Amino acid sequence: MGMKNVRHNGRIHSAWLALAIYISIFSIIPMNISVAEEPAQVNVTVDPNKTIGVNKYSLGFQLDGYDINQWRVNATLRDLAKNASFKLVRFFEHRLGKPCIYWDESTKSGVWDWTKIDDLVRKIFEIGAEPLIVLGFAKFDGSGLSTLPNGMQVNQTTLLPNPDQWAAYCAEWVRHFKSVGLPVRYYEIVNEAFNYFGWNPDPVKLKYFMDLFNAAARAMRAVNPEVMIGNDESNKKVVLDYFIRYGEPLDFISFHRYGANSLSVSESDLFKAAETKYLVETTNKYAPEQAVKIYKETRGVDLPVIVSEGNLNSAYSSGADPRTRTMVGAVYTALSIRAFILKNITYSVYFTFGSYGTEGIGMVNLENNQPWYPYYAQKMIGNNLAVGDKLVYSSSSSEDVRTLAWLNGERLNILLMSKVDELRAVYITGVKGQINYMKIDNSISWEKPEVQMGTIDSTKPLILNGYAVALLQMQMKKQPVIFKDNFETGDFSNWTGTRTTAYETVKVVNFMPQEGTFHCRFALNGDEKYENAYCYKKIDKVDELYVRAYVNIPKGLPLTDNGDRFFILRLTAGGNLIVGFGLRRSSGVDKWVLYLRNGNNLSGPIYGTAGTSVVTGKWYCIEIYWKGDSSNGLVEVYIDGIKIIEVNNINTLYFGGVDEIDFGVISAAGVQKSLIVYGDNIVISTTRM
Repeated sequence: MGMKNVRHNGRIHSAWLALAIYISIFSIIPMNISVAEEPAQVNVTVDPNKTIGVNKYSLGFQLDGYDINQWRVNATLRDLAKNASFKLVRFFEHRLGKPCIYWDESTKSGVWDWTKIDDLVRKIFEIGAEPLIVLGFAKFDGSGLSTLPNGMQVNQTTLLPNPDQWAAYCAEWVRHFKSVGLPVRYYEIVNEAFNYFGWNPDPVKLKYFMDLFNAAARAMRAVNPEVMIGNDESNKKVVLDYFIRYGEPLDFISFHRYGANSLSVSESDLFKAAETKYLVETTNKYAPEQAVKIYKETRGVDLPVIVSEGNLNSAYSSGADPRTRTMVGAVYTALSIRAFILKNITYSVYFTFGSYGTEGIGMVNLENNQPWYPYYAQKMIGNNLAVGDKLVYSSSSSEDVRTLAWLNGERLNILLMSKVDELRAVYITGVKGQINYMKIDNSISWEKPEVQMGTIDSTKPLILNGYAVALLQMQMKKQPVIFKDNFETGDFSNWTGTRTTAYETVKVVNFMPQEGTFHCRFALNGDEKYENAYCYKKIDKVDELYVRAYVNIPKGLPLTDNGDRFFILRLTAGGNLIVGFGLRRSSGVDKWVLYLRNGNNLSGPIYGTAGTSVVTGKWYCIEIYWKGDSSNGLVEVYIDGIKIIEVNNINTLYFGGVDEIDFGVISAAGVQKSLIVYGDNIVISTTRM
């Protein structure tokens, strides 16, 4: 192919010059790996039962330059996006031609042709994604916006349009999509506004920008309060602080992030940037979690975070970085995504979807519709990671290989990224059985990239040939038992914690175990109106739960007055009581009693069937089965294997799944003398035992 110079976004991409610079810089680095070389061993440890977080992340990409129209008209390109499960597509308002043909300032309205924009937006929704539309593009020389429609005037003081005109223009985008039934939510107001107000913001220009943003945000929300509005400079300290003091509400924090802006940056520095750049605090930028925390503390809203533009290298004056198409680009991309997931980022936008041949930094070659390696790295992740998936513990014995593990349904996924251009033999510990894998590495040239797939036994290593991204998958057997404890540790170390009111006690003792040597002891002195002495276990939310525990009440019965009561077992969701089971005195008798949540209403007391009175000094086996459902919920209680209570066809999911189990003496009310409850052998499961 002959040399081409193509202008994208005002950037001249000269591929051959870039390649020459790249070769001259990195020619001293050996790129070939001998197959006879003995690979260094790396041990990756995984614990699928140890949850470290919950995934919030989804993939995104940018349409820009030539790829925006190609993607709109080319079903093959759209299928590539759909097949990799991209969920957000960013584009600039003007890249398909300005839809506002003319703007009339006297009427604050325009003549529009929405044909191409509507077609693009519909096709974005068709692939299962949604658009992020950027309104306004700051000129690189700081002299205003380059995307104003014909007829919209520029204020000679601010070099920006007048805020009322800009607000009407932006609101028309929202109004149009509402009128044609396209649920567009995400907007950014002015791309890279630092080009206008400065990298170190000029306070006067920052105020002019904020006036423009505020007017637009108010007008857009007046048309549709559901729109999500942000700006890609909102991680910058001065800018976010100004937003907090003077700005209309932000709906998300967003920023741009490229690994480098020079072709001379080494691969090790690129990989370091993938894991840290703008994800930790700098002198002028907040780390994402800092920005979220500060905004929540001052504005009371917990914002999502979007990396709304990024790639390996933004350098363009000498041509695009050819490493964006190779395994270097794939490893950088995978390392970035891993970091975004661990930092609770909601989306990242890969810039851009496609470019021609060896020009540009797209992940797909528009000359033949074939992806480069970074596309395959994202496809591996996008097709196997969903919002809400549990992130589980994993670690690597070597800094050369990064790892991330998660559960997608009942399938364990282990992502591996090799940061060295050398052979590595990766052994997986903590799981046993057959492992399916897909990987990309330097054993197949980046010019004709290919995903390698296979199966290994967990006792065998996976060989990574140089820079590599691999996804290992195992089908996990459903483990119904969430937690069990027979207190043989002699303490409450298996529990999340204990809770007591004044003068009450929680201990592990060896007085009278149901089985083994130890059991727990919960004691009240009966001096207070409300008393607690219990242990508690926090779990990941579940919508079906079975609890079995053994209980003995050696002291404190009978209760004194009708209405005196306490729970022995309690299930909660977000701090709300879902099920409480224990004893209540009624008609002069101590009875097993149930309280439960039906929707937002608390129902009870519900007493056990006749013949289930309670006596001291006897071990009882209590079993509670709870099924979450908005209309067909179910609660059953068994004592010594006999069902004593059943409540069905109720809304048990109003507050969501159960996330805590309490065991002991809970919410005691009216207990007027000392009370002791023993407990032993508790099991918590997601199915009946």
